[in-house]
Order: sequence, then C-alpha cells, then structure tokens
Amino acid sequence: MDLLGRYFYGQYKMGILNYCDVSITIRKTELSCNGLQPADSTFKEFFEYNTIISLDDIKGVELVDIRGKAFLVIKYTLNHHTIPKSIYFSGIDDLSECYSAIIGAIDNRAKERQHMLEIKLAEEEKKRLFEIESQKFYDDCYNFHIKEGTKRFDILNDKNKLVTIYVDENKSLKFLQIDGYKKLEDVGVIIYEHIHYYDRAGAVYYISETNGSLSSTSGQFTGASISKSAVLTHGILFGALGLATAALMSYKPAQMTPSETHFNMKSEARRIDERSVILNYYSLDEKQFVDMELPQEIFNYLQTYLPDKKYDIVKEIERRSAINKVEVDKLPVSVKSKELPAGNMLSLDEFKEKVEKLKFMREAGLIDDTEFDVEKKKLLQSI
Repeated sequence: MDLLGRYFYGQYKMGILNYCDVSITIRKTELSCNGLQPADSTFKEFFEYNTIISLDDIKGVELVDIRGKAFLVIKYTLNHHTIPKSIYFSGIDDLSECYSAIIGAIDNRAKERQHMLEIKLAEEEKKRLFEIESQKFYDDCYNFHIKEGTKRFDILNDKNKLVTIYVDENKSLKFLQIDGYKKLEDVGVIIYEHIHYYDRAGAVYYISETNGSLSSTSGQFTGASISKSAVLTHGILFGALGLATAALMSYKPAQMTPSETHFNMKSEARRIDERSVILNYYSLDEKQFVDMELPQEIFNYLQTYLPDKKYDIVKEIERRSAINKVEVDKLPVSVKSKELPAGNMLSLDEFKEKVEKLKFMREAGLIDDTEFDVEKKKLLQSI
C-alpha cells in the first residue's frame, strides 16, 4: 500500500475465470489508476487501462450503473486536450467511499491552489509597493542632485540605479551613486580649484596565443615537445607567422615506430585595451596630489566641460607662469618693487574664459579648425 495516500483495490470479471485488477491510489496532486476502457460504445467489453491523472485535470467524477454493475467514472483531460477522456472502475467493494475520497482530494487541491494564488498575489503586491518606494527614493535623490540640463557621464544607468559623474554649476566634479532598492545615496566632490589636470593613459596592444596539437594514426611515441619560450619569443618579435615558425623549429620529435604523424598549429592575436583617463587632483585627506583612474570614455566629456584642465593646456600655463616668474626675478630690485605693466598678458581666469568662448565658436561652426588653431596659438602666447 502507498502510505502517501489512500488506496482502493478490487477485481473486475472480464470473462470466465478471467479477472483484472482495478485500483486507485490517491496522492496529494494526482491519481495513480489501474482502470478500464470500453472496447466500443456498447460497454459489453472492457480492456485494462493504466494512467496517472493530475487532480488539476479532472473534469468530473460520478457513480453510474452500466448493464447492472456499479461503476466509478472519472473524466479528465490529457496533455492539454480539450475533449475529456473517461476511465472506469468496477469491482471495488467500497466504491462510494472511493468516490468521496476523490472528491475530497479534488477540493483540497483546489483550496491549496487558491492559497498559493493568494500568496503569489500578496508577493506581487509587496514587490509592487517596494518598486514604488524604490522609485520614489531614486527620484528624490536624483532631482536633488541633478539640475535640469545637467550633462552627465553615466557609468551605470539602470532601473532605479545610477552611477554618474557630472560637472556642476561651480565647475566642481561630482560623483553620484543612487540605488533606490538599497536606499543608497553616495556623493563625492572634487572642487574645481583642486583639480590639477586630466589626461589619457595606457594603451591598446595585442598578444599572440598559440595552440599546438600532435596526433598519430599508428605506432607509439614518447618525449615529443615544443619549446614554449621559443614560441613566445618569436611571437613577440614576428607576430602570428613567427609563432608557427618557432613552434616547428623548436619541435623535438620522439623516438617512434613508423607511423603517419599530423602536426597542427593555430595562432590568434588577442586585443587588450588598457586605456583609461587619469585625473590628478589635490586630496584634502592625504594633503597631496593623487591620481584617480576613470573610464577612457570620459575623456571627451571632460574635454567638453573642463577644457582648461586638460593636461597640455595646464602644463603650458604652468610653463609660461614659471618663465614669467624667472624673468621678473632677474629684474633689478628697484624695478621689481614697482608695479609691472600688464601689457597684453592675460590672467588665468581671462585665459580660461577665452578658451571656452573659442571652443564654443568652433562647435557652433563660426570658425573652422584652421582658424581655431591660429586663435589657440595667439591665446597661448598671451599668458
């Protein structure tokens, strides 16, 4: 007997001295049946039929009388078919009790499914409220930090999640992280005056990878080898062709019986991109200038919104300032004590303003690249 559910058993007389076993095992979600199928529509003959029926697929259960015999009939669908099939049971002594047990199992299954549906709906409602709460947290944080028209460089931009870098109205560089699901808000700031410069760093290079194989159709071999160092050295110097050549040249055949040997060598060049952007700034915590590594894609963004902090411009300004200081130091004390005429020399703030205007004129199409280069040289000579 199946201890997991109720078990009903009987025998149906198929003919003289011919019986077949009839049984129903009721489990939590299904019926295991050994029943009968009519041979034709007259119900004069039946044949034995075994199947497993899901409680969810049962469309009806009834007790009927066929040719003077009591039958339990279960109607069910099979493999999502719309037309139900029927299986018959007769010869079970407690047929009415079996009927009641099946009806009870179906009811319990329906209640269980309803309970599962209620749990699912409750979980979906919980998720919906959590999503609304997360969205509100995200929107509140975003609207507090990001003003209308602010141009950002997004490192991560997903639903209710944002990691971005942007230049604020004071030209300070801000780092913002928002996670609405974790209720996380994190802000970092490098003020404009503490930004020294930024520039590209790293490079793109290629490495060659070689795979070799040795096979034989017959015979035995031992001790065959390929010099890995020779392959790598030739690969660095001569590329993929050198790899194959070096492998063939350094191959040491083993002692073997006569056989047909095949040697295969495959070389591939793999691209490695290690470019990034280095931002050099003064750290108040460390009391010194430090480097921060940023994604390489941010270079154009910084060049657009912080053009005067680009490495070559900063270094040129510092170089000219150093030259001017040396020239002033060489003057007699009587001259240095007097106020020197400014002439056509620009202050750093004036220089920055003119650089931004010049860049805007080129982007707006007011001047071409040639005119831009001429004016840029004039600006560099004015500091």
